[in-house]
Amino acid sequence: MKTTATVSSKGQITIPAWARRRLGVGPGDRVVLREEGDRLILEPAARSIRELRGVLKGAFGRDPDRFLRDLRREWNRA
Repeated sequence: MKTTATVSSKGQITIPAWARRRLGVGPGDRVVLREEGDRLILEPAARSIRELRGVLKGAFGRDPDRFLRDLRREWNRA
């Protein structure tokens, strides 16, 4: 799909909803602009470990920090 965007007086553009969905980005997410020939490519930025904190909360049926503490305790007993 192709669309146009207008650059604001502050140098900002709005990424259309279809493009945000396609990239999987939302408010607060970071994106990378890279140059490829005479084009600029927009792609999601790699997430840092700090940004991912809390993503697995509940995935183990309990707090992941507690899960890891309990797992380490079991390993230390062996």
